[in-house]
Amino acid sequence: MREKVEKLAVQAGNMLMTYYKKPDLKIIRKEDGSPVTEADYAVSDFLIQNMEPLGIPVITEERQLAEIPQVDFWIIDPLDGTQYFIDQAPHFAVLIALISGGKPVMGFSYFPVTGLMFAAEKGKGSFLNGQKITNIQQRTSLIAYSSGFHLKPQAQTVIQALNITEVKNQESILKMCYMARGDADFYPRFGPTYEWDTASGQILLEEAGCRVVSIEDLQPLSYGKPHYLNRGFLCYRQDLESKIHPLFQNFSWKRDQHGPRHKD
Repeated sequence: MREKVEKLAVQAGNMLMTYYKKPDLKIIRKEDGSPVTEADYAVSDFLIQNMEPLGIPVITEERQLAEIPQVDFWIIDPLDGTQYFIDQAPHFAVLIALISGGKPVMGFSYFPVTGLMFAAEKGKGSFLNGQKITNIQQRTSLIAYSSGFHLKPQAQTVIQALNITEVKNQESILKMCYMARGDADFYPRFGPTYEWDTASGQILLEEAGCRVVSIEDLQPLSYGKPHYLNRGFLCYRQDLESKIHPLFQNFSWKRDQHGPRHKD
């Protein structure tokens, strides 16, 4: 199944490329103001048609099931980074993950412009284009990815306690993918996201030696929640848990209780 779905992710990416830079690309604005294109819908339909025969329910950002499955299910973002796609920037991807028992157990993040395929399966490791990747860095001067957290007044306590000496910018799902190969040590996201935004990145990070936990209870992100909504999360190297958890056990920073309008 893993090989079949990985091939489907590549085929979906190739389909996206037929719409990429299309001068008359059809763009629709959702109720929250975020964009969706004809490419989102076409790839969603393609993946549903080709993955439903595997016998596992399929949920995509563009087709959410009225009842959340209580068994295994696929959760898919057919075009993660729609605004990048519209802006003709290369930072968009096809995201596919298999959820079992409320946790991601297999995931694929494919970037069709660059040809980068990040893949992971529970107990079998994380891979970039077939080569195993890990994040078992030992650096004590930490690198963090920005989600705007370092601009908050309360962040200085975290930055000092963790000895964060560099805060880098990176696009959407690439934060999780590049962190899995060791490019950063910590990535907090305080705003909400959806489950299709995080599932493939979570299994990739977990198999690479990191953790992805809810900012509210410090437990691994779970899947199949109402409206498929995540509130906020922390990604970090597993060995940093004893330092990070005490900083967020009484988390009281202002929470955004609404769905995400965009991903940083």
